[in-house]
Amino acid sequence: EPARYVRLLVKDRINGTSSELLAGYPFWYLSELHFYEGAYDPTTSPYELVPADVRAALLEQLANAKDELSTSEATQETLDALKAAYEAFLAQLPDSKRVTDAIAAAQAYHDAAPSAAESTPGYFPEEAKTAFQTAIDAVEVSGNMTLDQINKAIADLEAATATFKASLYLPTVGSYYLIRSMSETYNKAMVYANTTATTGGLRFRSQVAESEAEDAPKVDAVNWTVHPNYVWYVEAAANGKVTLRNVFTGRYFAFQGTKNNGVQQSALRPLKFPYSLPLLTVV
Repeated sequence: EPARYVRLLVKDRINGTSSELLAGYPFWYLSELHFYEGAYDPTTSPYELVPADVRAALLEQLANAKDELSTSEATQETLDALKAAYEAFLAQLPDSKRVTDAIAAAQAYHDAAPSAAESTPGYFPEEAKTAFQTAIDAVEVSGNMTLDQINKAIADLEAATATFKASLYLPTVGSYYLIRSMSETYNKAMVYANTTATTGGLRFRSQVAESEAEDAPKVDAVNWTVHPNYVWYVEAAANGKVTLRNVFTGRYFAFQGTKNNGVQQSALRPLKFPYSLPLLTVV
């Protein structure tokens, strides 16, 4: 029987998800909507690119499930076999959206990564960021990609991302640093160890006006040269990584997974220095 009703559900737009939501979904509109009689074209269908034996296995399990469902005798064994056949089918189905998602993830990482022309710990070289963008732009996506083309495009993006991450300027092992905030609220505030506790052990110390003048420059509120809890020592870690250890507490700077989130001291174990950490200043 021909369909009598059509429901359109928009979950994303070609230019990205809108910040304006209507009933929880991206706002969109159209001026005309046409329906045409459709016909299956095996020359353009991704279904035909799935190996024949994988397609046949799925159809067989679908038929078995339908037979059991019609007699209300469905079994867990049949359900598991259908699920396995479906997952095997999806693994072989060329879905170009995987490439689109991989491009979006790489672009988001690129856009969020700070860069600098000179060697500045916590920043990426500007030329590395440019090369990363070039690699992202070089990946092409279309609706009729083969599985091999999809996997290669994703592998190229993963390789480019790994190369970019490896270019991060790291602080010099064996040197002492101050850690300053990059946020607007605590701009250039020093990060210091308040206690030896691993929870809530770190604090920001904001700069203060040098004088009462309206345009007075900001300066550090404390003299870090006599407060070792403001000073961090860089140690080498495995696989080319570095870790930051507080001179006073002996504990390491914990990983900060989200920008503008609270930072803590970790147990005594090395952690990779992520680009989202505050700006380092050489002591």
